[in-house]
Amino acid sequence: MTQHIIYKDTFLISGIMCYQGCGKTIQAITSDLQAFKDQKILPNDANLIIDAEPQSFGVHKLIVTVQSDSVDFKTNGLKTRKLFKEQIESAAFTIIDESNDEPHKKRNWENAVNILINLSSMAIILTLSMIFPPSILLTTGLGVLSFATSGFTSRSYLMSFFNNLRTQDLGNMSSAVALGWFLALAHALYHSIAMPLSTSFSMMFMSFIMPIMLITIINGMDELKRLIMNKSKKMQLHGIHSLFPQMTDKYLVHDLSLEHQEQLTQIIENRKENPCDSSPVERLLQQSPLVLKRKNSLSKGQFIQVKSGECFPVDCIVIHGNTLVDSSLLTGELLQEKQISDFIPAGSINLGQTISVCVIENSYNSTINRLLFKSNRAQESQAAQTNQQFTYYYGALIALGITAAVLIPLILGVLTIPLFLQNVTGILFAVCPCTIGISHELPHILSLYYRNIQGIRLTNEDLLNHKSKIHTVVFDKTGTLTTGSSEIDSYEGISPAVWQRIYLLERNYGAEHPLAKALCNYYEEYFSSPCIDDLRDGQRDLKNRGISGIVQGKKILLGNAAYLTDSGIQIPVHQSAQIAEKLALGYSAVYVAEDQQYMGVILIKHQIRPHILPALQRLKQEGIKIILLTGDQIASAQGFNQQHGNIFA
Repeated sequence: MTQHIIYKDTFLISGIMCYQGCGKTIQAITSDLQAFKDQKILPNDANLIIDAEPQSFGVHKLIVTVQSDSVDFKTNGLKTRKLFKEQIESAAFTIIDESNDEPHKKRNWENAVNILINLSSMAIILTLSMIFPPSILLTTGLGVLSFATSGFTSRSYLMSFFNNLRTQDLGNMSSAVALGWFLALAHALYHSIAMPLSTSFSMMFMSFIMPIMLITIINGMDELKRLIMNKSKKMQLHGIHSLFPQMTDKYLVHDLSLEHQEQLTQIIENRKENPCDSSPVERLLQQSPLVLKRKNSLSKGQFIQVKSGECFPVDCIVIHGNTLVDSSLLTGELLQEKQISDFIPAGSINLGQTISVCVIENSYNSTINRLLFKSNRAQESQAAQTNQQFTYYYGALIALGITAAVLIPLILGVLTIPLFLQNVTGILFAVCPCTIGISHELPHILSLYYRNIQGIRLTNEDLLNHKSKIHTVVFDKTGTLTTGSSEIDSYEGISPAVWQRIYLLERNYGAEHPLAKALCNYYEEYFSSPCIDDLRDGQRDLKNRGISGIVQGKKILLGNAAYLTDSGIQIPVHQSAQIAEKLALGYSAVYVAEDQQYMGVILIKHQIRPHILPALQRLKQEGIKIILLTGDQIASAQGFNQQHGNIFA
């Protein structure tokens, strides 16, 4: 029956390194509700559901939901949160206070307001200078308005500059902006005193409008940088919704009674051993009402409905209906046919009809959450390293520019104080650290944007700041460089009876691998004998080198040479001339054994993805080492490499 949510809260936790260690520790310490029940904070029938999502690098958002049948129970939210917080902190994890982000939200409008004030002030100066005739009063008023405005809108830099004077820390942007503002002030005062009644547009622009314009540019750059950084953080955060946009917040759950739930579970267990008609399952599901539940409230043993186009929120098995799923983001396999009792990992997309599935792991323990724990692990803190060489060169460049601004006009005999002030002011603003910051952030955000469009995601974006050049790229062969449309070219030593056993084993345990699909398609096309579906003890090699099982009373093993050799099966050292020739051309060999006796080999031809070769050739032309990762024999891998121009190292 449906339980009611009596408490729900979120915690931002930093310091999580992985799912197996930190992730399971958090799950263990928060799952014990006995302390809450002893203090009467939660009812005795309280049931806890936890979920987690990446919030930022090294920070996870833990979602805690407590359910109960007690509708009238009044939960003390403050005491409950305090106790959960103590449990988490007792395991040496740090809880981040979300209120720390509020000041940043309040400051979001600061740059925009400064820009608006600057633009208004420039418009007023321009209007007044056009309406009123030249006078000392007008010059004084425009000067006060100009520098009051620019001083107010650059107040953060000026205050920071005066604070830094005490610590003699002048190698920053605040110093550049403050010195530029003072020089502009000196320049305006000089012109105002020397020519108080000047009516030229150039004087008005350089003395009163230019200081405000420069500060406006700086405010605009600050706002642009803020937007870029916010966008960068959002794009770096590949959480559930950014990686899986088809993942919805709520899913339809079959609201079964406890009796019906146990009955349905028993039917599913019996069907694993002896497949039967699906009508009992269909009848029970039709009798149960559907209720909407949030993704992070789904728990093991529940039965949910996933519509076409939706993303599977949890790891599950199919209990009613057949469909096609897209697991390309998880496994690289685009289309997989799923039938009753087949496993579907969380993060797969339902491309077919609406189906009903049984939840075998909650959201916290799902496949995608384990991957996100790994990709969003806390980074080890590294002390900032100052580049003294850059500091020396940067300071020398500024000194050289100022010296040139004095010596060149002096040699030419045109040096004046106004020219000197203009040149120095221009140099100071040209080398403003904000310009360097923007010139760094703009390429970074554009890189993130275009990589996101192409579907390229990095586990740790910070690595780009430490690696100036990529020297090696490793590509997996099957399903990455090649398409999933592999086909059987030829075989040797495999009888029709053995082919039938291979077909049954691959159909049930091949897991939609391209090689498994190629074997099944070949059998269905060229063999028509009826199959005796007698299969047990099927299992895949932990290193994904092959599969084995008892089929029709015979133990079948098929996979690469290393898999059969490690299983105690001797493969002939010398193959036939035809087999050796095909291996040299890059064909993949699948070796077959029955009852520990070598039977023969099947050669599979791969179709390389279109446009992949030009991309690989461009990488090689740039001096990047390209490595091929494959489970094939060395001869087959070398043949594949030779067939495509010896691209791989």
